[in-house]
Amino acid sequence: MRWLPFRLFGHCTYAVPANLVVAPLLTPLTLGAMALACLAVLLPPLLPLATAPVAWLTNVLVAVVKVFAALPMAQWQLGRPAPGLVLLFTVALLALAWPALARRWRLLGGALFALVVVVQFSLLSGDQLLLVHQGRLDLLVARHQGRAVLVSSSGDGFSCSQASQLARGLGVQRYDWALLLDPLAPEQPNCWQGQAGLVMASADGSLPFQPGQRLASPGLSAAPVAIESRAIQLQLGRWRWLLLPDRQALWAWRQLAADGSEPSVLRGRIDGVWLGFAPSARERHHLKELGAKRLWLSGAVPAGLPAAWAASGPSGYLQATLG
Repeated sequence: MRWLPFRLFGHCTYAVPANLVVAPLLTPLTLGAMALACLAVLLPPLLPLATAPVAWLTNVLVAVVKVFAALPMAQWQLGRPAPGLVLLFTVALLALAWPALARRWRLLGGALFALVVVVQFSLLSGDQLLLVHQGRLDLLVARHQGRAVLVSSSGDGFSCSQASQLARGLGVQRYDWALLLDPLAPEQPNCWQGQAGLVMASADGSLPFQPGQRLASPGLSAAPVAIESRAIQLQLGRWRWLLLPDRQALWAWRQLAADGSEPSVLRGRIDGVWLGFAPSARERHHLKELGAKRLWLSGAVPAGLPAAWAASGPSGYLQATLG
């Protein structure tokens, strides 16, 4: 699968005032670092004494950066714009920059520019779930307000490479977190750590996390359903999805439901279900009891697929968006 090379651009709203505040600290920090380098060579015993003021200035710089980073809308995730919006944006810029155009056309260009901005940010405010299936690999990307998390069925190097290409195609600079459902330890842990702020993976064949634990960032979370099962409840904004990568996960959930011991993460509405395998007729009957509006299958389209269900095909994707 080919992905267009769009990237995420973070726009720091407070970049100018932040730079103005920290500017007085940069010169003494630079000179202090140079002085420390000289002392380390010429007078090493004095180095601990001279380090204290430089460390204090560094802490002040870090504190200022954290204050600005915590302000509302400190960073806007612009994501991957739709081709139509890119075309309209280009037309709007040409109308604004062309000196020979009449004033009414420039006003129209300004209105078109504002419309593009409003539409793009309204799209980012929605929730999105994307499933990419290739052979035995499944990648699920959940997005909320421009940010994204990743669930991968495999932790090998090829999967990490595909996850990186997927991020570039979607305009995601870095996943908030990545959950690897592979029972084996990742082949290239450094590759995965470069993809996400936090990577949850198996190290000894056990599950990445256990019931009662939760992997979360604002608006996006994942929680295990049962012990010794890879069933996961995924929350993205207002959506709740049940992820069942294999039959063991499905039957572990069924056993909990039969015993009346379903965990709190599964109580209430389930908006969608993902299956990493083709269910039998009996399993389809059990899945219908969930009452989910969507059910996704990885792999070829089986015969007699219900209208509300969808399959990715041998190599394809499925996508759902909630505005």
